[in-house]
Amino acid sequence: MEWGSLQPVVALLAPEGDAQQADAALAQALGGEDLAVAVRAASAAQLDAALALDALAIHAQNLVTSVDFLGYAYYGGLLYLGEKRYQNALDFFQLAITAPALSLSAFVIEAYKKLILVTLILRGENVILPKYTPYVVARNVDNHCTPYLDLASAFVVEKDLAAVQEVVAKHEELFIQEGNFGLVKQVVQAFKQRKLLRLTRTYATIELTEIATTAGMSSSDAVAAEKMLLTLISNGQMDAVIDKQKAMVRFVLEDEDAGAYQDEVQGEATRKLQEEMEKLVMVAAQLRYMDVELVTSAKFQSRMQKDKERRSRISAHNEQGDERMVVDGASGMDTME
Repeated sequence: MEWGSLQPVVALLAPEGDAQQADAALAQALGGEDLAVAVRAASAAQLDAALALDALAIHAQNLVTSVDFLGYAYYGGLLYLGEKRYQNALDFFQLAITAPALSLSAFVIEAYKKLILVTLILRGENVILPKYTPYVVARNVDNHCTPYLDLASAFVVEKDLAAVQEVVAKHEELFIQEGNFGLVKQVVQAFKQRKLLRLTRTYATIELTEIATTAGMSSSDAVAAEKMLLTLISNGQMDAVIDKQKAMVRFVLEDEDAGAYQDEVQGEATRKLQEEMEKLVMVAAQLRYMDVELVTSAKFQSRMQKDKERRSRISAHNEQGDERMVVDGASGMDTME
């Protein structure tokens, strides 16, 4: 077979000398421009024949190590976290934790911390490790994640916002140091949202101020409560209608039509708007009538005439004063001469 431009590459695929040196030479060739030029110059038959050749043997020192695998799983989870794809992030962190191991790894510990936080955000539950988790991990990893387990306990067991915030305040410096404070704040936000979701089991209609209090905000912060509700509604987690005029929220049951109630609320708002518009038109008409009546009244005309005469007298007086100043100035010039 005439290899033509592929001859240097083919020689590297079938080395006669040291295999490690051949590996290095092949890697250099694959990363250079010469290979691209050779491939473009080769015929289709030459390329097919080259691809059919047996490549170099893979040496043990070039295999993927356990650290490589753990790094792939951990950093992959971080990338999914950045995109807020929590389920994918959870899967990757769990992949790192359940990898076969004879001892704890820093990757496993950090992945477990983030797994706790992501599970709280996504499901509001404690982490339950699979049965195939390595024994050394299942037995010892909790000892390295106590603050995170305390946060999970306050979230899931105590179900108390004050307890959650207390744990966050207590370990805030640690969370910041380990780069997890952003996730911790999302956990607090998720807890507030779950508190709001529980309201649908108790109330049919509730005030926005009461919702704000339930979510751990001040009673006057109805705007923030409304924003949180809109987030839940847009995500499909809650079916509710907000009446801004009455500052009320109505939770729609499964057998109810939210659109019909929304139309009812909008219809009432339209009716009130129409009433206010009619009032404005009436006030404008009254103002026009009063304006015409005022302008055409004898008293107003007399007052306008007096003002006009007064302005005329003032203008004439000012003109006389200017003339006297001119005459006095001329007399002064004669005296100087």
